[in-house]
Amino acid sequence: MYWISIWNILEDMGFKLVLVNPYLIKQLPGRKSDVKDAQWIATLLQKGLLKSSLLELPFQEFDMLSRQSNMCLSKMEQLCIEQYAKQMRLLMAIPGICNISAMIVLTETGADMKVFENSSKFSGWTGLRPRNDESAGKYKSTATTKGNRFLQAVLVQRYIYYH
Repeated sequence: MYWISIWNILEDMGFKLVLVNPYLIKQLPGRKSDVKDAQWIATLLQKGLLKSSLLELPFQEFDMLSRQSNMCLSKMEQLCIEQYAKQMRLLMAIPGICNISAMIVLTETGADMKVFENSSKFSGWTGLRPRNDESAGKYKSTATTKGNRFLQAVLVQRYIYYH
């Protein structure tokens, strides 16, 4: 990751840069210093033996997936505001709950919380209630129970959503 900032500086200065897979320029035995490595890479580059990496296609795919994700989030936010404005407002009044967290809570639980008799039932359904494995006065496990993993993620960490 350290090379990225240097890459950006050199690219801004107008240098033609080539990103090469290190597997393709494996060293021959006996070449063990950084200076010899740099000389070897320069020789390969000068003779046109280095091929640039196929990062363009993965970057285009990443860009496409990012755009689609943003479109889905915008549509989901629009639907939640149109149909569940009151519930969204109440959920976002809870400290640590932002737009996306509120939307996920609404998606996973529904807008009507009457299906849960009490908060204990809700915490059990989400999987955030500790298990009670006790036998003969000895505790075997106090790990949380299995539950809705999507809702667990929202309720135990804070999402930062910039729109």
